[in-house]
Amino acid sequence: MPQRNNKLPPRPPTVTWKNAVPLVAVAAVFDAARMFFEMFWLFGPVLLGAYCTGKVSEYVGMLGGATVAACGAGATIVGYVFSPHLVVFGSIMAIAVGIFGWLTVMLLLAMFNARIFKTVANGWLWSLLGLGVSVIPIVGAIPSITLSLLKLYHAQIKKDRAGLKEWQKTTQEILKKVERARQEAELARLYQEQAAAEEEIPEERPKAA
Repeated sequence: MPQRNNKLPPRPPTVTWKNAVPLVAVAAVFDAARMFFEMFWLFGPVLLGAYCTGKVSEYVGMLGGATVAACGAGATIVGYVFSPHLVVFGSIMAIAVGIFGWLTVMLLLAMFNARIFKTVANGWLWSLLGLGVSVIPIVGAIPSITLSLLKLYHAQIKKDRAGLKEWQKTTQEILKKVERARQEAELARLYQEQAAAEEEIPEERPKAA
């Protein structure tokens, strides 16, 4: 009979890039918003010019070249005059978005994939590095939250794949042992049946002369 201790180990939990895509997309959205505010001194006047053009066209009834030129010129002047204020406002908003984005991503990780901090060595260090870079005005335009998250997932997926291969190897060895034990038990049963059948055959007595 197969040995009772030949039990298959439970399949280890694994994470794939398919599982990582939703959270990486969330991190990318926060990084994009943070980069927008980092360059608010440029995007602010552009949005102002687009808003001006849209509002003027509602009253004029059509979008003429003069309207676009006037709104563009006005936005450029506003951007030049208020550039220091736009830079300060954008930096503050970029820091706020970076912190909020990092907290959101870490909360989602804790809810749906808390194992990543146990699986990946220095996982918390990588996450804190993403937070630190996201609040530095000089290099804040780098998508640090997304990059740190990709680093974490890459390390976890690589380790999960190695664990899965080891589990498959162990499982195959156990299955081979179980099959070998089953064959030996079946062979022993056949030998026993054959021996029992031979014992039941009566001996032939010699015929009288």
